[in-house]
Amino acid sequence: MVTQNKAQLPPKVDGIMGLWYYAAGSSVPILNVLRNNTLLPSDMIGIWLQSKTPNGRSGGATVPLSGYSAGGEITFGGVDATKFQGEITYIDCAGKRPWTIPVGGITVGGTKINVSGALAAIDTGTTAMLVPRAISDSINGAIPGAIKVSTQGGLWYMPCSGDTVTTMTFGNLTFQIPYTHLALQSARSKTQQGDYCLSAVMFPTGSTVTIEEWLIGDIFIKNVYTVFDFGTNAATGGRIGFAQLKTGGPNNGATGNAKVSKSIVRGSILITLSVIYAML
Repeated sequence: MVTQNKAQLPPKVDGIMGLWYYAAGSSVPILNVLRNNTLLPSDMIGIWLQSKTPNGRSGGATVPLSGYSAGGEITFGGVDATKFQGEITYIDCAGKRPWTIPVGGITVGGTKINVSGALAAIDTGTTAMLVPRAISDSINGAIPGAIKVSTQGGLWYMPCSGDTVTTMTFGNLTFQIPYTHLALQSARSKTQQGDYCLSAVMFPTGSTVTIEEWLIGDIFIKNVYTVFDFGTNAATGGRIGFAQLKTGGPNNGATGNAKVSKSIVRGSILITLSVIYAML
């Protein structure tokens, strides 16, 4: 039996619920509390985020945002098999770095980006993608029409409409990131060359100029079904699983194999939100 709850967020949000997991052991983070007290049938959570756009490929036209509401679903203690197809590919987290995994590869328009040795924290509390400046320049520079604005600290903008295919690989599974997810449609500016949108592939500035790990946020997560497993390899930070969304979802371009079956774990708790603000 699955317990399901639906929650409409109020106009004022009090804060962000942290879903970090401390492998060394703790009595503070909610996931550690759940594990310490054996409150879930399986020590894992499944995440599904609703995309505002149906597939992110504009084909030269602006994709309307109306009719595609943001929202999502989080399953405590299992996964929701109605949200994905195929099997789940799991990647072990880097030692003592919860929810941080190796980046297998990135391509932009067929061009491979050098990601040698990169580690990425998969974070639902991040909208965009935060990477070192050199990586940001490489990814954005491979997108036709993208421009770097020196008066804004080197931020990148790109045409709001396009069809450049960007892929990300974790483990042996590769996913496409739709163009209109990379081009932040909510940050749109009109220019003589047409509508330009802020790129979601950003780099840190100020006191956080250097970062040890990348932050991969919702521009990737909303194109996959994501599992945060803190029961397997718990002593070294757990593992993260990815699966292809059901056919008809925003991303149908995943390829690869895995070994874990898909099922809703008996006794899990399913929470459907208008918007998810869970910081992993």
